[in-house]
Amino acid sequence: MTLGKLAGMVQRGFVDLEDRLGGRIDGVENRLNGVEARLDGVETRLDNVVMDIADMKKEIINKLDQKVDKVQFVKLEKRVSVLEKVAVKQKKN
Repeated sequence: MTLGKLAGMVQRGFVDLEDRLGGRIDGVENRLNGVEARLDGVETRLDNVVMDIADMKKEIINKLDQKVDKVQFVKLEKRVSVLEKVAVKQKKN
């Protein structure tokens, strides 16, 4: 075996190795790109959920405010009713 043949064998081995590893590396890279795309989708959905929660919070606060206003209104109606009754009694006297 000559040095030239040995060098050729080593070179072919490296080329074969590069071909096999290159395909695997490309496959891994494609899978990572797919994972990255899925994570982008998850991030977008999470952003939407956060926005929905913020909107729901505002809606709940508005409903609570309306309920408080309604309770206060009922209390005021009762006060006015009592005052009207007192005024009617004083008018009669």
